[in-house]
Amino acid sequence: MQTAAAAGAIGHWSLAAPLSLRDNPVFRLRKLSMNLRIVLMGAFAILCACLVPATALAGSPIMTNDEGAANMMMQAFGKAKPGEHYQVTFLDAKGKKLDFAAFTQSGDQGQRFVIETNTKAHTAIWKLLPQGAAPKGSFSFKSRPSPTAINTGSPFPPFDLPLVAGGTLSSTSLRGKPWLIDFFFAECVPCIKELPALNAYAKRHPDQRMVAVTFDDKATAQAFVKKWHPAWPVAYAGQRLIDQAGISAYPTLALIGADGRVLDVRISTELPQHPKDTLTAQDIERWVSAKTAAMTQPRTH
Repeated sequence: MQTAAAAGAIGHWSLAAPLSLRDNPVFRLRKLSMNLRIVLMGAFAILCACLVPATALAGSPIMTNDEGAANMMMQAFGKAKPGEHYQVTFLDAKGKKLDFAAFTQSGDQGQRFVIETNTKAHTAIWKLLPQGAAPKGSFSFKSRPSPTAINTGSPFPPFDLPLVAGGTLSSTSLRGKPWLIDFFFAECVPCIKELPALNAYAKRHPDQRMVAVTFDDKATAQAFVKKWHPAWPVAYAGQRLIDQAGISAYPTLALIGADGRVLDVRISTELPQHPKDTLTAQDIERWVSAKTAAMTQPRTH
């Protein structure tokens, strides 16, 4: 019985162990080892607590999904430039804070709003206006501007861009069949979220010509490809093409006809049948099929 009690005391590292047991070199060595592990674990926890904020500060701004969507829409409204990230606060007409869902619900019902930005602090305030108010410079979800300057039927700007995988890609090499072009940038949260759908679509349609274009430099684009593994060829340093096409919101998908004319252009988050749904390969298939079918239908006068 005494032996069993002593073993139990060692197993639980009880400080109430008999004096003779605590004086045992084996017991003291084991207890010292346990204390050393506790100290090391504490030091590791402190180190992690110090390193995580530093890492976050050194890297890209961390945004919630709501802020990512709001930042993308600010680009569409012309209130933010590509690559800029704002911490967004949503207010009702009386100045009370709202979450993004409540704010957009009011906007979907036709209530207009204003966006006030602080470019130095990179903060933005979205404030709903009283029902029926529509001053100049206000916005509405129902009257969101087109994300591009190119229109259906217009020629797509010619380009010749370097590829991350090496070589170049020109618009003339894509002619002959309808093709897709995706505009993105490395720090764009919605652009990253759309990748599974784009990759799935590319896998299901290996003959579909596609290219992704970013204004990022080569190193940034290479890091993006290495981290996220897009299935499409990625072209970088495309700011001139982006300016010519008038791209102001990301991610934007454009479907180009075999003759080099625009069949349709959309912010990719608009393609799902239901606004809150995540983009899928089926959404892209449905969109491409509808637009290419419309292209082949004879025109009626």
